Amino acid sequence: MTDNGSNDWSNKEGEVVVKGLKPNANYFIKETKEPEGYRLNTNIYTVQTKQTGDANVNFLTSVVYDKDGSPVTTSDGQMMHSFAADGRTAYAIGDKKKGGSVSWTKYAKGDSSKTGLAGSSWTLTKTDASPATSWTVNDNTTAATGITLTQGDTTVSGGSVQVEAYKTIILKASVAPAEASQQVTWKSSNTNFAVVTDGVVTGVTAGTSTITACSVTNSSICSSVTVTVSAVNVKSLTVTSDGSTVANASGDADKTVSAEADVKMFVNKTQLFQATVDPNTVATSWSALDPDIVSVSDSGLVTAKKTGSTTVVATAGNKSVRLHVTVINIDSSKMVVYFHHTASESGWTGDVYLKYQKNDGTWPVAGNYVKMKQASC
Repeated sequence: MTDNGSNDWSNKEGEVVVKGLKPNANYFIKETKEPEGYRLNTNIYTVQTKQTGDANVNFLTSVVYDKDGSPVTTSDGQMMHSFAADGRTAYAIGDKKKGGSVSWTKYAKGDSSKTGLAGSSWTLTKTDASPATSWTVNDNTTAATGITLTQGDTTVSGGSVQVEAYKTIILKASVAPAEASQQVTWKSSNTNFAVVTDGVVTGVTAGTSTITACSVTNSSICSSVTVTVSAVNVKSLTVTSDGSTVANASGDADKTVSAEADVKMFVNKTQLFQATVDPNTVATSWSALDPDIVSVSDSGLVTAKKTGSTTVVATAGNKSVRLHVTVINIDSSKMVVYFHHTASESGWTGDVYLKYQKNDGTWPVAGNYVKMKQASC
């Protein structure tokens, strides 16, 4: 994708719009060429296509990874800023300008905590020019003494707040005294449950995380709040494979429901499970309790790695499906035999067939069954 290129549906500078993407899917965005005069942004950004139709735009989420795939949790590292759009919270990606930068800190001799001392003055000189050029740098910052976190008009420092998965709340950090720099850094203790950017907290999945804001002038001056993420209400979660229903978790939208199913796999084989959620605006997350036995991708592709038993969990809001997976070795010298009745309107009164399967999870292309005949003794 190129800004204002052939695949960009927006003619605005710096805005990229892509259409025709698969709904209810996760996409990853990475900059490959930086604008002139700026550094390349190596972060990996995310978007979920939960909204459908040209009128419903899917914005970036606040989940960000570095170039190695590790979560980025600090506002400075994420290089995003939030804004309101269509009644929702949206995010814009930032780039840093090229050129060198320097920083230094002044603290009292012998202070092991290295708490910054405000109010100093410095001269910065460029000596490789003729004549040399100098600038006066004044640290006019008043030392920070405390931070108060609020949600709306309510003080929440040291307390707790709630947010639904896929929803956002806004926290504000006020640094004392008022003359001190009001800039803070934000961090989430567990980005699996909640992420934060510029005070905008987004619930990821049900769980608890601690959101902390610290003064940029003194990182020891901080304030925290516990965020509890509640699962969004959904009507049903259905998991299928090869067109057949494996398990269905359904019930009242406000009820937590879990369904279970047993699955057998062979070592080094894969099986794709597909999740359908009502409503379809809620994404499904996949996890394997023992990833050494099986792994599962974000799209539900399960790979059997070694023999054993474990559970694969699909979660969408307050509904979940637990697949109890048993992995066995392939033994090509053996066959798996099934007895199969043909059905009639009155029940299982039709012919009986013997079906056989290779012990590697595959069916012979043809001739995999034989009709059983009555024999006299």
